[in-house]
Amino acid sequence: MKYDCAACRAVYSDLDRAKLAERAKQYANELYRLREEACKKIGDLDRILGAAEKRGIKPQFPQNP
Repeated sequence: MKYDCAACRAVYSDLDRAKLAERAKQYANELYRLREEACKKIGDLDRILGAAEKRGIKPQFPQNP
């Protein structure tokens, strides 16, 4: 993008920084949400595996080829 004068460059530069900062904030919020979701699923899995072990069930996981 081409800017005509120094003042315009400064204004657009500030706008670009603000947009980048907002995008970074959105990404951080999404990562936080995904982390919370993953922790919940790991906790659920741990609870399920613990219950299975109490019943004498040994979980079998598929082997990677």
